[in-house]
Amino acid sequence: MKVLTFVLAFVLTASNPFVTQDETVVGTYLGFENDMYVFVDNEENYYEFSSALPAVTDKMDLMAEEVKGKLYQVTYKVETDIDELDEEFDDYIITSLKLLQ
Repeated sequence: MKVLTFVLAFVLTASNPFVTQDETVVGTYLGFENDMYVFVDNEENYYEFSSALPAVTDKMDLMAEEVKGKLYQVTYKVETDIDELDEEFDDYIITSLKLLQ
């Protein structure tokens, strides 16, 4: 019975598009622009995050000028959400932030 429960839980989790794994990127923090935390990597790819977990914002004030222009390792997750028009969209959320320079 335990094996069946485990297999069922695994299958449901693996097939659920709303379950995500954390991803990581290294980038320079540009600041909070248009209600988004904006980073750019060394290949000039821009990453915009709509929010950060309290574990991140309690340790670092992302609105402060002194955190801008520095290199960070950004760990984030992507959650699928539904807007007021019942349309799906991806919500990028910072889960961890580590200063590299």
